Amino acid sequence: MQILLGGKRSIHHIRGHFLLSAVLCFIRNELKRIVGKYVNVSNEAFFAMLVEPCKARIEKDFLLIELKEKSLIAAEQLTNLLSHKVR
Repeated sequence: MQILLGGKRSIHHIRGHFLLSAVLCFIRNELKRIVGKYVNVSNEAFFAMLVEPCKARIEKDFLLIELKEKSLIAAEQLTNLLSHKVR
């Protein structure tokens, strides 16, 4: 069964999650190798570091604004689908 979110298959959202997790794991391992001890980087802090530099560009690019709006709609639809499945 394929669930469409904003015209995209749900697998794209799942891949994004795993890609983010893989990159964060890589960064943690590199920090451990460089510093010599485990350095905790929270998911929220990592995401904020990724998003912050993009904000100025997103606010000026109409295509990125549209993509952001569609992403928010897709995230809301996914949340609604998941909340209905849990009940």
